[in-house]
Parts: sequence; C-alpha cells; structure tokens
Amino acid sequence: MALALLGCGSDGDTENGEPAADEQQSVEVPSEAEEREEAPQVEAITVVIETDARLDNRRQMQVSGTTNLPERAQLQVVVERESSRVRWRSNVNVDAEGDFEAGPFGPGSGLPDGLYLIEVTMPPANVQPLAVRERIGERGEHLTGELVQEANHGLGNEVRYRSQVELGDQRSIRYIDGS
Repeated sequence: MALALLGCGSDGDTENGEPAADEQQSVEVPSEAEEREEAPQVEAITVVIETDARLDNRRQMQVSGTTNLPERAQLQVVVERESSRVRWRSNVNVDAEGDFEAGPFGPGSGLPDGLYLIEVTMPPANVQPLAVRERIGERGEHLTGELVQEANHGLGNEVRYRSQVELGDQRSIRYIDGS
C-alpha cells in the first residue's frame, strides 16, 4: 500500500474539535497492482445454444432456441435449403430467460421436403449492446467452448452453432445433428 502524508506537524485540535489545519493525516492510495486485483473477475461463459424447429400451418419454419448468452445479445438465425442454397435470415435478441424465436422462414408457398441447415451466429462483440459487451468482453474474450472461435475479420471471438434438419411429409421435421 502506498501512503500519502498530508499537512505537517502540530499536536492540537482547534476549538471546535476538528483537527488543526497543519495536523498530519494519512490517506491510503492504492497502487496500480492493487487496483487491478480489486477489479471484479468476469467468469467465462462456456457458450451453449440449442434449437427447435417446427413448421407452421403454411409450411414455413419457425426456429426457437435457448442459450446461456447474456440478455439482449444480438443473434442472427439463418435457415438454408441445402439442395438450392436458398437462405432466409432473421436477427433476434436473447430474452431474460435465455430464449429466442425466429421466423417464419421460407417462401409463401411453403418449404419443400429436403435437408435444411439452421445456423445461429452472434455478431462480434463490438456491435453488441454495452451490457452484453461488459459481460462477454470487448472482443468476446470471456466466451469459451466448442461454439466459440476466433473471427476471421480480427474483431475477437465469434459464436457459431449449426444444426441440420430434414423436412418430410405431413409437416414432420427430423433432426440430423445439432440439438
């Protein structure tokens, strides 16, 4: 601890009981190392994302999901038909319970049977709301796990989840991998 001494010697108090102006007082000034030690440690987040896809009455896909990313984290949900590479995307925010909902995905005539890729990504930390950046770090440095990787664009870590589903007859969805 560093100590700073203020004033110079006298041993008396003033008449109103306050220290004399020239009485010595010590004030503790924390060193830089102590300030760093006192900074709250942010616990790493091992990112988890799970999705559930369903078809509505128009045969368009709705994707709901859960995650342990912070409330208000911005996510992008993409559904891609594998045979044609046609893609639909939606931007969503994580709610207070860790849930998100995206869709409907697909043309007005409905999605044809086939394989579809569901991808959920979190844009870089620098475009996330301040409260989210405070939790995940300015470059996403507090994010860990299989879904986290260093971004190609040099803006820190990014989150990427992928799942494949198969649409069949009678509005059924079969999960191939992912959740």
